[in-house]
Amino acid sequence: MNKKIISILLQLPFILIIVASFFGSIYAVVKKIGGISLAVPIILLAVIVLYFYGRYLEKNKKEEMFF
Repeated sequence: MNKKIISILLQLPFILIIVASFFGSIYAVVKKIGGISLAVPIILLAVIVLYFYGRYLEKNKKEEMFF
């Protein structure tokens, strides 16, 4: 259990930075700041979705090993 909590705590800064960047890029697109196009939030969203999908697959693989 402790390894799981430590793993989540070590991943948390990455997740928070990526999610904050996603919302910041949406804000920048809406306010037309810095010439950021709509592609930036779309790419960040794809990265976030792929990251969590990978974690989901990893979790399922671990569960399959025990059954």
